[in-house]
Amino acid sequence: MDSNEKVLREAARVYDCGNADGIGRELDLVGHSALLEQLQVHFQELPQDLCERVRAIRAPNDCISVLLLGNHSAGKSSFINWYVGEKVQTTSVAMETAGVTLVRRGKKRTQWRGKMTLGNFPALERLGRLPGLCDHIVTEFSTSEKNAFRSLELIDTPGLVDGNVRYPFDVDAAMDELAKEASLVIVFLDPIGKALVGRCMKAVERLSTMHHSKMHYVLSKMDTVADAHDRQTVVSQVAQELQSRVKGTHALKILQIYLPEKAGEGVGLKSKQEKTRTQAPNQLLDVVDLLRRTVDSRAQEVVVRALEDCKSLRDLGEKLLVYNQTRNSHNRGVKALQVLLWLVLLGVSLAGGYWVLLHLIKTDPLLLCVSESGRTIHFTHSHSGEKVTERIEARRYMPCTFMRMYSGVPSVSILTILFITILHNILFKVKRLNQLTPENIRNLRSMLKHVETKMVPSAKSWRKILQTDSVTDHD
Repeated sequence: MDSNEKVLREAARVYDCGNADGIGRELDLVGHSALLEQLQVHFQELPQDLCERVRAIRAPNDCISVLLLGNHSAGKSSFINWYVGEKVQTTSVAMETAGVTLVRRGKKRTQWRGKMTLGNFPALERLGRLPGLCDHIVTEFSTSEKNAFRSLELIDTPGLVDGNVRYPFDVDAAMDELAKEASLVIVFLDPIGKALVGRCMKAVERLSTMHHSKMHYVLSKMDTVADAHDRQTVVSQVAQELQSRVKGTHALKILQIYLPEKAGEGVGLKSKQEKTRTQAPNQLLDVVDLLRRTVDSRAQEVVVRALEDCKSLRDLGEKLLVYNQTRNSHNRGVKALQVLLWLVLLGVSLAGGYWVLLHLIKTDPLLLCVSESGRTIHFTHSHSGEKVTERIEARRYMPCTFMRMYSGVPSVSILTILFITILHNILFKVKRLNQLTPENIRNLRSMLKHVETKMVPSAKSWRKILQTDSVTDHD
């Protein structure tokens, strides 16, 4: 296992080590992302860009996806067989590839069909929602060690043709979804009258708008064009068509290839001498090198992305704890304020009730509000049919000031009701904010510790592996 393969496989495991039931999810980055997404719902003040970065965390594929598309009989399947060194795809003039085929390395030569393929590769989840696709997608596993196949996943797609040909699923939508996940998109064009198929060109135009940096173009079967002048004409025609459709054609490069074992099978090569004399330049090794460089760069991207995702998880987790502490302080203050207001409300209610009671027993409360301490007030009331006279010792009451200002009980009663209404509104409008439960806090702290002690060191070790593999130590 080379360094790139090791990094890609370990990264895929670190991002998603759980199974379909979620067992083990608390130990991977995808599980940590789901936890934070669940906890951040009630914290609208969190930075939205940081929340989006955490929400976008997804497990990378354990190998590099390379999408092959092109017109019918452009040589996609033949190239896959040659690159893998094994016949995993059927090739013929007829439309053999009517569905999507994933070709990747496995422990043995076997095949997975629709639901098995879609269920085991999370990146294909959206693809599986396309009507009709499930019955027309397979995965071919090969044990080949040739080239960089250990770290690659080659995706063969149906050949595109004009006319009334109907596909069993939405081919354009399928290509769009596959291109999103692919690290590289290689367009195969057949030079013998089929390179400029309208449907193929429309697909190229659409995909180049969204994935310009991934797009690469190959003119296959160039050995079938006998004359050098004809080859140049074909290249010029294709280049002009691409320039009118493709974004950023200032760096457009079209590779001319043919498969060595198929050389001379095409039109116009009638003899060995003629084939030798008109041998076309072959940039097949440039395609091989392109795939190798893509694997190298993708492994580096995964390391950088892992470190960035760990930082995003850590930053959001720490902000959640800080904001939760702020809300906790706010809630304690609200609770204290509510207790105080209830006490004030209770006191005002008791005082109001006391003064109203005095008014109901036909005693003017203002008689109790005197300036001379020690004055005795006599009032008579009925009790069990008898008249009873009682004495009340006059004192200095604080409410007496308001009583005098507002002319007695009626005004004070109105003011008391108004004050109670205001306090009631304050009590119900000053609400407590949602905050994390103790269990949430424990899970959050455990997640932060796991990211800091396990995930970050793992990502740094991958970077060290790539550095050791690439940089020569000098004594």
